[in-house]
Amino acid sequence: MKAIIRVLLLAVCVAALTTAMAADQAGKGKGRIEGIVVSETTGEPLVGATVFLVNRFGGAIANDSGRFVIDHLEPGAYALRISHLGFEVQSIDSVEVSADEPTQITAGLIEKAYDLKDITVTPGRFAIMGTESAASQSLTRQELETTPQMGEDLYRAVKRLPGVSAEDFSSRFFVRGGEHEEVLTTLDGVQLYEPFHLKEFKGGLLSAVDASAIESIELITGGFTAEYGDRASGVFNIKSHHPPTGERKVAAAVSFMNARLMTEGTFANNKGSWMVSGRRGYLDVLLKIAGEGEKLRPTYYDLIAKTQYQLNGSQILSAHIFHAGDRFKIIDNDDNDADTIITSYDNSYAWLNLKSQLHKRLFGHTVLSVGQVKHDRFGFGFWPQEQLEEAKVNDKQSFTIVGFKSDWLWEISDKHMLKAGFDTRALSAEYDYAGTDNIYFYRDDGTVELDRIDTVESSLEPSGNQVGLYLSHRTKLSPFVTVELGGRFDRHSYTGDEVFSPRFNIAYQAAENTTIRGGWGYYYQAQRIDELYVGDGLTEFFPAERAEHKTIGLEHDFGTGVRLRIEAYHKKYTDLRPEPRNTFDELHVFPEFEYDRIIVYRENSVAKGLEFYLKREKGSKFTWWASYAYAFVEDQVERINFSDWSIPEGVDIEYNETFPNPYDQRHTVYLDLSYRPTLKWQFNLAWNYHTGWPYTGVYLASARVNGETVYWINQGEFLDMRYPAYSRLDFRINRYFDFWGGRLTAFLEVVNILDRENVRGYDHSLRRAGNTVYIDREVEGAFPMLPVLGVTYSLNM
Repeated sequence: MKAIIRVLLLAVCVAALTTAMAADQAGKGKGRIEGIVVSETTGEPLVGATVFLVNRFGGAIANDSGRFVIDHLEPGAYALRISHLGFEVQSIDSVEVSADEPTQITAGLIEKAYDLKDITVTPGRFAIMGTESAASQSLTRQELETTPQMGEDLYRAVKRLPGVSAEDFSSRFFVRGGEHEEVLTTLDGVQLYEPFHLKEFKGGLLSAVDASAIESIELITGGFTAEYGDRASGVFNIKSHHPPTGERKVAAAVSFMNARLMTEGTFANNKGSWMVSGRRGYLDVLLKIAGEGEKLRPTYYDLIAKTQYQLNGSQILSAHIFHAGDRFKIIDNDDNDADTIITSYDNSYAWLNLKSQLHKRLFGHTVLSVGQVKHDRFGFGFWPQEQLEEAKVNDKQSFTIVGFKSDWLWEISDKHMLKAGFDTRALSAEYDYAGTDNIYFYRDDGTVELDRIDTVESSLEPSGNQVGLYLSHRTKLSPFVTVELGGRFDRHSYTGDEVFSPRFNIAYQAAENTTIRGGWGYYYQAQRIDELYVGDGLTEFFPAERAEHKTIGLEHDFGTGVRLRIEAYHKKYTDLRPEPRNTFDELHVFPEFEYDRIIVYRENSVAKGLEFYLKREKGSKFTWWASYAYAFVEDQVERINFSDWSIPEGVDIEYNETFPNPYDQRHTVYLDLSYRPTLKWQFNLAWNYHTGWPYTGVYLASARVNGETVYWINQGEFLDMRYPAYSRLDFRINRYFDFWGGRLTAFLEVVNILDRENVRGYDHSLRRAGNTVYIDREVEGAFPMLPVLGVTYSLNM
């Protein structure tokens, strides 16, 4: 069956490509805009300048001669928007296009005088979408929307940047060895906690932030400045979409995964604007149609809404709402297990934003917010073969935040700038946890006997506050050197942490198209008030962890549409708190009751690596980008608490050795190729390769107990093996149709088009055949070949 599906998909792809190429030839009789973009001052061509059609779909990028072509245009009037890194944006309101001959234009852009605040001093910064020129963006909106990403999940698209790694079943990503909990995620100035759907799949199968409602993203993978605190690895700033002046827009979309509706517009003579975006997953509907609705019922939805109003010439007030909800039910019955799992998650925030310009050089941003994160988990495990109860868990948890934050920026002069701010939050959490785990073993006669019942109960209501203060000074030492020196103080009352974090950043313009950046600092991360592992018996808060960053990077524009980034980093963690892990497989709803559960006590951890990022964008029909990362992530392990069938509290083993981190990924390669024969078609190939992750093997253990032999699965040498290397090729086709004043986008995406089996883990279980007891090992695979279909209709009103 898979072979037939592969042949059908290949036939569809070939047919689409043939049709697109034929359309390219047939479209030569239509109108086109040809032109050249140059510097107004020097007359030199501006390679990589972007030319977009305003309020329409389409555009081009200037080639190495500064020339561009936008073809396949219907006769009529068009407005253009032209931009380039380091130059002012130019708008041309009316360009007449006819079918008789090309329309010629020449655009001269004026050099922009950069303010001190516009200079990037942070290495590892990636601008995604937004209003910056295409030359300064790592991923443009068009690239993000056409990159294969299992539908339209912005978190999965970001995974393709250097320094970022992840696995198939989760949208959560790791940043230079740091887990997603170490990344500060904000939406319009407010921190989001765990913004994911279907958290039963390694913390989140999908992002809870709909990509269609997003204006821009900023990802910082290390060495960030003092305004960002309480996170050890990275920053992920998300800004919601802002409607263009005078426009109203409605967009509806349906894909294999979900349906969504977004509407936005302006009011009060463009002083105000609004945007509402809602999305509902319907995997539960598809499963019900397939006859599996009673066994598996995943439901999720999310909502983003905001309204904004210009109070006066210097202040803008906005109100925001974000809510995401999940309901998950699974009833799994087979000969070995009969499990019932019911979970629910809710993530809700409301906040006010006030942006102020009190002086032409003084800017402020104030946020008042409230939020709540809740989850309920219920599970019951039964062993039908032996008619025995295995485990039962009832877990209720909630977390409430009330926050006030204010950030200020003062441009003292053209050479000096101050940034200062504070962030205070009142926090409270509730834990109500009860779990039982029945431990059995095989006897010589083949029967199963109950050894003991482990019980965990906890009811806690911690509360407290956190306060953050920062101050930094940016100065331009020369026309080529800019430095920023800052520090921040963070206090958490419920942990007793009071820490100071110095930060230093530098940017050196070595040549016209070459910049070298460096960053150093301490980055403390306190244990969140909702991060107690009560199911593992860890009910006390630990001191803040510390990461020391040392980062240096080079960015070079070759002037031919090709840009290169090289970065090296070293990150050392100390003061690490105990870390619960599952040795073999983390794809569990109740990982705390799995037999492979361990608690790792580390003295320190080190992540270091070298990253390369190369992108070509010359305005031709082909665009590509590639990245390679060579990295190490190693833990200095003091001891590990292992589960043991005979000892309720487990067994502590001293190590004092260095081991690879479970997500140590030595080599990582990404390669993306985009082909756009016409404005109506887009084809994308995306390939990913990385070294297999470390894992711990198992062996069959036995012992004589009361004159009989009992058997269990024991863990082998810690992290001494590696999974096979991972490799995946994805393909996506976008087709655009313009009608009724709007655009219909249809896409076909095939994840893992070669259907390669990538091993993400092994499932081990004890089996008996006659008098022989053995370990049965099944491969837990990553995504197989998975087609995803979808359509979006966008209408400008």
